Amino acid sequence: MTRPFISLCLASTALASFASAAMAAPPGYDNIDTVVVIYAENRSFDNLYGGFPGANGLANVSADQARQLDRDGK
Repeated sequence: MTRPFISLCLASTALASFASAAMAAPPGYDNIDTVVVIYAENRSFDNLYGGFPGANGLANVSADQARQLDRDGK
C-alpha cells in the first residue's frame, strides 16, 4: 500500500508543477494595473482598433477579401 501511495504523491506533485508553469503569466504582465476596454455602438473592431500596433486590421486586405454580403449571401 505504501508504494502506490508514494507513486501517487510523486505523480501529483509533478503534475502540479507542470500546471503552475503552464499557467504562469508572461513577463511584464505583473506591471499591468488596469485594463480599459473601449467600445462604441455599431462599430467594428477594425473601425476602433484596426490601426493599433499589433492589431490584425483590414488596411492591407483586398476588396475581394472584404466584400460585404447580405443575409442571402449576395
